[in-house]
Amino acid sequence: MSCLNRALSASTKEWFTFPRETEGNTYTVNWSLVEDGLVSKGNAFRNARIATLTTRLPKKVESGKVTLDAPIYISDYNVLESGDSISVEDFAMRKGVGQCSLSAGNDLFVEDGGLGALAAARTGVRVVSDNAALALIFRTLLISTPAREVDHRSRYDGWNLEGRWFTDDMVWNGVQYRKEVAPTEAERGQRPVLAIVGGEGADISVEFVENQSKIVGGTVVAGRTAPVRGLVEALGLASCVLMNERAPEVLALPSLCVSKGKETILIIGADDAITEAVLAKGNLYGAYHNVIIPGVGVSALWGGVIAPSASLTSTSVVPSVIVGNKTAVKSDPNNLVFPVTEFIFVEKGSTKITKEEAIKKLVDLTDETKARVAEAVLKGAKVSAVSTVKAVLAKL
Repeated sequence: MSCLNRALSASTKEWFTFPRETEGNTYTVNWSLVEDGLVSKGNAFRNARIATLTTRLPKKVESGKVTLDAPIYISDYNVLESGDSISVEDFAMRKGVGQCSLSAGNDLFVEDGGLGALAAARTGVRVVSDNAALALIFRTLLISTPAREVDHRSRYDGWNLEGRWFTDDMVWNGVQYRKEVAPTEAERGQRPVLAIVGGEGADISVEFVENQSKIVGGTVVAGRTAPVRGLVEALGLASCVLMNERAPEVLALPSLCVSKGKETILIIGADDAITEAVLAKGNLYGAYHNVIIPGVGVSALWGGVIAPSASLTSTSVVPSVIVGNKTAVKSDPNNLVFPVTEFIFVEKGSTKITKEEAIKKLVDLTDETKARVAEAVLKGAKVSAVSTVKAVLAKL
């Protein structure tokens, strides 16, 4: 073969190979990011290999852990709600800042996972940032889900009913051409809860997305320096609201769940000090948010918890990111634990609570349509109120 022919052959292979995808350049992921309002100008790593993430950290991982200066796990935060704490216009501006920041050309890290140990009660969650350390942290905190291809269309619940994803063209079904039939039942979104973490500052805000008067998803927007605990709170809030919308018969709410054999204790109002104390005691089931299914049991939303780095004993394949003596560790909750046998409400100066007051508190944490569900889960369960960490631990 002449030099010219070899050159032409190489050129043909170079320019006519399709698809030209790499680990950080996958067309389905890129299109899904466009649906999220993000344009990947660099690489976009979705649930990247651990080695891909660790090589992009500012320090080397040693003995399964790395100590960094950011992101901060715990500091003061407020989760602002669009249309309530802030205006819709203000949220749109914050969202635009985050989208522009993540569309500026830096490599993106896309963590697709879930909230909900029980698959039937799980919500798809996506966290997008330009921080490999944050990706590792949420790899630990989120529930790992089976690997599946991204469908860029399925951002929200009910996506398949949108007119833009349906045509009345003739479609080949493998046997013959038939006219496509419009779907009538809504399918769940693949990633109805999205977090965009980018731009300056530590502000955190959330907006619930509605379609035909139903909540079909939520978007969290946070500055690059927002604490991880604040992101957990915002993502959990969005997921709980969506779960309560999807299933009127369940109660998804912020809570701490303790499992002791056939006893299940749900702590309402637990702060991070109580969470760490329960974790140290060794009977933590679900941190931060849980879903109660009356007559069935309780399912944890989160697959991990923020813990003191001194107590780190995890053998997870995901390296531990230590910042300020805190880290994220896997809790690996089972799908379900037994129904709640006791509710503990943590309030300053409070030592007594009635069933009626407890029902009202559960309704306030969810919405008024949950009164019957709250009454059902409280029936037969003990109810108490405490004001200190010591008092909580005494009941466990």
